[in-house]
Amino acid sequence: MPRGNSGHLDRPRIDRILEQALKRPVVSVCAGAGFGKTVAVYSFLQKYNYPTVWLQFSERDNIPVRFWENFINTISVIDPESGEKLSKTGFPETDRQFVRYLVIPRRGISTTTKFVFVYDDFHLVSDKRVLRFMEHSVSSSFPNITSVLISRFEPDINFRRMSDQGILSRVSEGDLRFTQDEVSRYFTFMNVEFSAEILQHYVYPDTEGWAFAVRLAALSLQNAPAHYAWHGFRKNIFKLIEYEVMSAVAPLAAPELQERMKHFLVKLSLIDHLAAELLSELDEEGDLMRHLDSIASFVQYDSYRGAYRIHNLFLEYLQTQQDLYITEAEKKEVYLKAAAWSIKNQRLVDAVNYYEKAGAYDELFTAIYPWLPAVIPKQVAQVLLAAYERAAPEISGRNPVIFILYTRLLLSTSEFQRLIRELTGLIIPRLEALPPSPQKHRTLTGCYSGLGYARLFISARMGDYSFVQDFERALYYHNISDYTEHPPASVISLGTYVCTLTGGDAKEIEAFLSALSAMTVYAAAAIGGYAWGLDDLGRAELALFREDFDRVEFFGRRALARAKERQQYEIENRALFYLLRIYIARGDLNAVNACLVRLESSLGVPEYLNSNMLYDLVTAWFYAQIGRRDRIAPWIKNDFEESDLNSLIHGFEILIKVKCHFAEERYPAALATLGSRDNDYHAAGRFLFGKITVKTMEAVTRYRLRDQDGAFAAMEAAYSQAEPLGLFMSFTELGKDMRTIADAYLKRRRHVIPAAAVISIRRNAAVYAKRLLTVARALGVGNSRRMPVKNRESRYGAAPLSPRERQVLECLVQGLTREETARNLSISINTVKSALRSLYNKLGAANRADAVRIAAAHLHEK
Repeated sequence: MPRGNSGHLDRPRIDRILEQALKRPVVSVCAGAGFGKTVAVYSFLQKYNYPTVWLQFSERDNIPVRFWENFINTISVIDPESGEKLSKTGFPETDRQFVRYLVIPRRGISTTTKFVFVYDDFHLVSDKRVLRFMEHSVSSSFPNITSVLISRFEPDINFRRMSDQGILSRVSEGDLRFTQDEVSRYFTFMNVEFSAEILQHYVYPDTEGWAFAVRLAALSLQNAPAHYAWHGFRKNIFKLIEYEVMSAVAPLAAPELQERMKHFLVKLSLIDHLAAELLSELDEEGDLMRHLDSIASFVQYDSYRGAYRIHNLFLEYLQTQQDLYITEAEKKEVYLKAAAWSIKNQRLVDAVNYYEKAGAYDELFTAIYPWLPAVIPKQVAQVLLAAYERAAPEISGRNPVIFILYTRLLLSTSEFQRLIRELTGLIIPRLEALPPSPQKHRTLTGCYSGLGYARLFISARMGDYSFVQDFERALYYHNISDYTEHPPASVISLGTYVCTLTGGDAKEIEAFLSALSAMTVYAAAAIGGYAWGLDDLGRAELALFREDFDRVEFFGRRALARAKERQQYEIENRALFYLLRIYIARGDLNAVNACLVRLESSLGVPEYLNSNMLYDLVTAWFYAQIGRRDRIAPWIKNDFEESDLNSLIHGFEILIKVKCHFAEERYPAALATLGSRDNDYHAAGRFLFGKITVKTMEAVTRYRLRDQDGAFAAMEAAYSQAEPLGLFMSFTELGKDMRTIADAYLKRRRHVIPAAAVISIRRNAAVYAKRLLTVARALGVGNSRRMPVKNRESRYGAAPLSPRERQVLECLVQGLTREETARNLSISINTVKSALRSLYNKLGAANRADAVRIAAAHLHEK
């Protein structure tokens, strides 16, 4: 048994209550402070030996990204692989992102073992986003997982709905109160001398079965059995803690050690996560931690969390003593040690909090810098940007390198215009006016690189290629500095396309690619290989859209080799994607397989932070193309809005998502997704190549929906963009669908697109369709569009349906309205609405009509 359990009375009555409660998926243990909620649950789980995950909440878990770090660290206890995958995603703020999250642990956690997930101090959570996630999470769990919510008061989640669904058990304050018999047995257990009269007439009426008060009453009687007095114990609880708890250290050592122990305990009250390693650092002489056993009822080691836990009331008492026992200098020392430990253990939001409490902004930004990629996860970037803006104005004057971090934060939040404005108008002129120094030169290297990166994604669209000069200046300052960036900070992050032009003729595209070639020479030399091979990738991209497969292979392979040489992982991934597409067009199965193997080999590289996400996206396109819908990563097939990892990649995600919706025959969802980010700076439809791809996808999707006029209008819009430069690969890759729509278009009386051009498009699409079928058949797919699906739930990557959802599903297929469904099932209209939302999410339906079609097939297969 973990330390600290020796003082816990065995309470069979509570064990029976919890044993019954844990038969349901959600258990609420709700009672005020000191009622023994945590002890009761902890002791029960130890006896029954369930594999348990224990997450301790603090007020900082109201910051979603901090909660997410805490949650991931907890999941990793039982499933390190899922924890690692979740760490590469962001906190799921939407239903769509939640479904994507749910799939990861669903793959990794055993379904044959009973697990218990305990969420302690749940009352500290008030953020609506975190509460919403928790409500979805605990009610969407596996059949073999029970979630226990320990809270001082009922949290702001929909317990009524859970109760209606029959998935909720409640353990109340009344259940947890000690009975008079249990108090008697506890006093005997603690070797306390007492009379039945004292117990019946004084102790029990005073304590009212309150576990914490019972414990202190026992301690009081141990010390002075003849002088029990408990008058006004609630008013004087802190005095009792000081006397009873602090004095427990007294028999162990001399007064000097007693005082140091009190000092040590008050220091601990400054910290949220009391990891043993961190406590060892605070125990400077190495002799205090072993004395924690003497107060194990109030400070005990939690084997589930791998950390110590201070009882809430004791913690409140210690916090009132902070100003009496520790100086401001000591507080700062504790915060700095806690911050350093947090960074080392990837608890970045905690680190920011501790550094800010210490007023140590210099240390914050310099310590956290080496742990961050070139494009920082969006939520972490927002936390750091807020801290930067709260810092004193002179902070950047003391440490100019902080400007590099500021540059990266603005890049990561896509504030390109603001970045360009502040760098050119304020930061760079200020830095260049400083006397020469390695620090100045390193800072200017980073600032000019950031400026070039921002202009690469903005100015190039207007024919302004000054980003070349920015990287040239970055190289100049790098050459006179003494510092070079390393991965992950030196790994370029790609957007939807390499060519960020929104239009133009062949001369403009060539001018852009030439500028890119000049830029990569400077960028790679200045920033540890940054963007090496990007120019070759750009030429491969242009050749792909022109259907010049030999040039795609030449430049794609060269980009691949150069990227591999300088650890530019995203360039490698995109080069393999372009090569994969031409090998499908050629029907070259061996080359297709080689690409897939090469893609998979990149997984697990520590410096390649986006590896899992980008692998899933590229392979999803491939499996959608050949009809292997069962192989598509479930988080892509389900509705989601964006990845929180890298904002630049959103447009690419959207295109893959549309491809998968189309393969799933979810045409309304495909259309909705095509227009879902039209106003986003990174939307694919804002780029030249993206405009063509989006419109061709819209054309075939509308045609499948029998909107012939809309389909032809989209096809004509795509042709108008593609024809001047011969960019027809987006037409060709749609294979049979494009052949079909071209046939129908030729039958029209009025042609905006010349008939000869339509015939050429039809011919190329038909040839491609035959070669695609060759690849698909070689991989075991017969009819690539209408392959049988044995498991409809796995097809949609969804959680199994609950009994209530199945009932509502049947009513949906029968054509009943929501009101009729409610009357038919004797449930409320709100319960029906909630079940429908969950069904749409699980089935991947865009609307009611789409859900009916999918549901009918779903029920038929069952």
